[in-house]
Amino acid sequence: MEKFIAGQRDCPAQVGSALAADDWPTARRLAHTLKGTAAQIGATTIRDLAETLEHAIARPEPIARVLALQEGLDAPLLDLIEAMAQRLHSVPGAAAAPAEPLDEERLDKVYDRLAIALTACDFASGHLLAEHESLLRAGLGDAYPGIAEAIDAFDFATALERLQAATGVGSRGP
Repeated sequence: MEKFIAGQRDCPAQVGSALAADDWPTARRLAHTLKGTAAQIGATTIRDLAETLEHAIARPEPIARVLALQEGLDAPLLDLIEAMAQRLHSVPGAAAAPAEPLDEERLDKVYDRLAIALTACDFASGHLLAEHESLLRAGLGDAYPGIAEAIDAFDFATALERLQAATGVGSRGP
């Protein structure tokens, strides 16, 4: 989420600057990048808005239409970024262990699924991490933040190495 926030916060303004400089290829690339990163984090509304903008730039549609689409992306994107930032700031308090006893068999299955996703450089690893956060925090202990940080940075190789070091998942074979 931090990478999305840092990389996409100013996207609409950057698209506007590229258009003002008559640099349509850069404007299209920026919209395309936003579309892809929004899709990766499951932000379908932003993805759809960015895709519409990208297509309008590619055709190209009249500048007034493109600028209207670019401006229409600004508020929803900022709302998403604010919500994500609030979520990030609330995460440290969520570090408590789960109330239920640790299910080792379930934990091993999650480790294996995560290792497979990381080996494939699959963005779904971030969803797996979020879906099983309390279980993984409890199972991984001090190793969890480093693995989560690597996944958030899309550094899947490092995340896999850290997961293997913490769990031995590589010796079992994912």
